[in-house]
Amino acid sequence: MYERPRLVRFRRWNSRELALLGTASDRTVARWLARSVRAVENARRARGIPGASGRGYGGVTWTPERDALLGLAPDRAVADELGTSHASVGRRRRKLGIPAFGRIQDRTGPDGDEVPP
Repeated sequence: MYERPRLVRFRRWNSRELALLGTASDRTVARWLARSVRAVENARRARGIPGASGRGYGGVTWTPERDALLGLAPDRAVADELGTSHASVGRRRRKLGIPAFGRIQDRTGPDGDEVPP
């Protein structure tokens, strides 16, 4: 005989639980509240609450000053300076269309005319 799978009952978030979002890692908060990490992460993001690190979702909060560093040095050096991963720096640099350090090609000659590739 077919047995219908049990549905997981939805548990509403109370104010005490919501107050904990973003105060520690999602994994830790999930353990405290007996909820899944995914549930904690979704609730935090749905309310626009940054993670416990305070750096948003990508590891670093990108500002115009930080964006200005992209492409001026290798991604690993910029990442070390900003305290994030080189993958995060590379992703941001590519998103903004900034060429990698050392890949900038000056296409103008000494007289200012463009030189063909």
